[in-house]
Amino acid sequence: MLTGLESKAMLEATLFDDVEAESKSSSLMQVIDTINAQMGKGTVGSAAAGIKKSWKMRRERKSPSYTTNWEELPVVF
Repeated sequence: MLTGLESKAMLEATLFDDVEAESKSSSLMQVIDTINAQMGKGTVGSAAAGIKKSWKMRRERKSPSYTTNWEELPVVF
């Protein structure tokens, strides 16, 4: 699904590239990232993503996060 991922530096320009639009898009993404970092994940997003999520990730089989979460460390008495 995610094939052909390349860095921006590796892309070749074409006759139909719109440099100004790419610059505006990049600036917009930086602003959205800044707002989401300050106000919380998912505060600002694309309307195409929708506002209601009809699904949630199942976590009943999630492995413990011993290495990244202090609350999940086993305690020995």
